[in-house]
Amino acid sequence: MADWHEAKKPRARNWIRLFLLILIAVILLGVAGMAIISEQYHGPRTLTAVTTTMPGVPLFPFAVLAPANRTAQRLLAGPLLLMRLQGARTAEAVLLQVPAEPDFVLEWYRGAAPFQDWKALRETEQPNSTRLLFTRNREVLQIIVGHSSNHLITPIEIIYLNGVSPAQLERLAAE
Repeated sequence: MADWHEAKKPRARNWIRLFLLILIAVILLGVAGMAIISEQYHGPRTLTAVTTTMPGVPLFPFAVLAPANRTAQRLLAGPLLLMRLQGARTAEAVLLQVPAEPDFVLEWYRGAAPFQDWKALRETEQPNSTRLLFTRNREVLQIIVGHSSNHLITPIEIIYLNGVSPAQLERLAAE
């Protein structure tokens, strides 16, 4: 009879095993959710679609969609969905490439954006790129100009948000 009571006692290993199984299940659900979100996002896949979904966004002359555009859009699907959930009506991204030097591309965007009523908010130097941030009414335009190793092809990532709240705009200005 004493053996029967000893067999019923919970062991510490069962709690650890249960915790690990729950942790693995949560991780797998997160990964599956991100895979589904990235597959469901269909950002602009042509330059015509870019100008339609991102009205008033200046496009550098001779820009073409980068071969990695779809991959970049899949990687940004989660953050773009979060921006929509926070109130943005439109959140789109596109990756372009242009046959020009990065400094020339930056100067062009600094000059071209104000002609479309965009106001410069901030410019940030990053290790491999430069980030330009513009606002217009309740719209936000982020342009990231990458540094090319051969100075022949420069990558440009454009993120466009429409319908951001005044509080979100204030947070952007304060950063």
